[in-house]
Amino acid sequence: LLQNPEYLFYSAFQLSAWSVLLMLVFEGRSSRTAGLLMYLFMLPLVAELYFEIPLLGVPVNFLLLPVLPVILSAALPGLLLGKAVPAAAFPAAAILRAVNRLLGFVQRLPFAYAVTGKPGVFRTVLYFVLLVLWTAAFLKWRLRKRRWLLLFLLPLLIPVLSLHPGRDLKLTFLSVGQGDGICAQLPGGVTILTDSGSSSVYRVGDRITAPFLLSRGIRKLDYIVATHMDTDHVSGIRELLEMRIEGRLHMELGTLILPYLKRPGEVYGEMESLAARAGMRVLRVRKGDSLAAGGVQVRIWGPDPEEETVPVDENAQCVVMSLHFGKFDAMLTGDVCDRGEAQLIRTLEEIRHSPDLSFKQAIAWPFEVLKVSHHGSSFSTPETFLALLQPAVSVISCGQGNRYGHPHAQLLERLGSCGTKQFRTDECGAVGIATDGERYRITVFDGSGRGPDDLQSTSVMIE
Repeated sequence: LLQNPEYLFYSAFQLSAWSVLLMLVFEGRSSRTAGLLMYLFMLPLVAELYFEIPLLGVPVNFLLLPVLPVILSAALPGLLLGKAVPAAAFPAAAILRAVNRLLGFVQRLPFAYAVTGKPGVFRTVLYFVLLVLWTAAFLKWRLRKRRWLLLFLLPLLIPVLSLHPGRDLKLTFLSVGQGDGICAQLPGGVTILTDSGSSSVYRVGDRITAPFLLSRGIRKLDYIVATHMDTDHVSGIRELLEMRIEGRLHMELGTLILPYLKRPGEVYGEMESLAARAGMRVLRVRKGDSLAAGGVQVRIWGPDPEEETVPVDENAQCVVMSLHFGKFDAMLTGDVCDRGEAQLIRTLEEIRHSPDLSFKQAIAWPFEVLKVSHHGSSFSTPETFLALLQPAVSVISCGQGNRYGHPHAQLLERLGSCGTKQFRTDECGAVGIATDGERYRITVFDGSGRGPDDLQSTSVMIE
C-alpha cells in the first residue's frame, strides 16, 4: 500500500486482507467453525464486488482443500523437469483438469449462486449486525451439541444482502461505446433488455451488460429485445446467450423478441438457434403488438411488414417500442430510418389527430423521453418526428470519438430547436431515469455526477 495506495481499491487486495483479518479473529477455533465463519463474514464483500455469492463455497472448499497438497507435490517434478521432460507435469495437469471439470459442474447447478445485487451500506451493516448476534449465540451457547441447530437460521441472512423490486419504472441507457443497450426494470420485477451491442467495446455483454444486470440484483431477464441484427445492437446479446449456455451467467433468460421479417438473414437464424440452446422461447413482433406488466404498457410501432423491401433494410424494419406508465411515456427507436421512420411518423400523426379519444388518450402526450435513433445520425429523427413527440429529454447512445461523427451537428441542432434536454452516453456515461408515473428523476453514472443543468439531482413533475 505504501508503494501503491490504489491497491486499497483492488478487489484481490480487499479479499486477501479481509480474509487474513478474519483468520486472526477466529484463530484457535476448530477448522470447521473457522471456515464457516470466514465464509459468512466474507459474503458482504463478495456481494459488493461481484453482485452474487457462491452458496456451495463451503462444501466445495472442504472437498478440494485435501487435494491441494497432492497438487503441489505432483507439480514439483513438472517445475523441476518440465522443459527437459514435459511428461513430468502430466500428473499435476491431470488433477487440475479434473478439478476444473468439477468446478464447471458445480457452477452449472441451478442453486450454486445467489444473485444479490450491490448490497450497499445499509444492507451490509444490517447483515453484519445480525451475523455478529448469530455468531455470539453460536460460539457461546452452553448446549454445544445442539448449537448446530442455529445453522437452519443461516438461509434467513442471505435475503438481507439481496435487492428487491421497487415500485418505480427504471430505465438505464448503458454506456456501451458505439452501440446500444437499454435496461427497463418494471414495477413488480419484470425486466426488459433492449439491445446490447457495441462496435467499439470488446465483449460488451460480458464486461458491461452482465455486471450491470447483476449489480441491480436481476435474477431473470424476462425479455431480451434485439431490435435488429447489426453488431452494435446484438453482439452483447449473443455473449449473454453464450454465457448462459456455458453456465457462466447465473440468471434466467425468458423470451427473445425479434422483429418480424418475411426474409430474415443469416444472423437472425443464428440468434434463434442460440436462444433455443439457452432455453429461451422466441417471439417475433410487428406493428400493433403490445404487452403489459407491472402497470407498464409496452407498444410495438415497428416493423411494418407492408413496408419491407427487397433486399431487407434492417434499420428501417427494426423493432420500435414505447413504454407507458401513468403520465410517463418513453419512445425507444432503435436504428429506425427511411421507410420505417416515415411509417412511424404517419402512425403517430393518425393517433394524435384521431377523433377516437380513448385511442388518443392511451398516450399522455407529449413524451417525456426519446431514445434518439441511429446514435444521432444526420438523416434520422426529423423535425416532424420531434414536433409530434415533443420530448422533454433525449438520450443519444454513441461512443467517444466514433468514426461516424455521431451525434451529427445537424441532429443536435434539431434537438436544440425543439427544446429537449440532451444526454449523451459519450459525455455523461450511462443515463438512468426512474419514474413513479407522476414524476421522473434522471441520474448520470460517469463517476463525477455531472450532467446537463441539475436534472441528475432533482425530480421533474410530469405535466
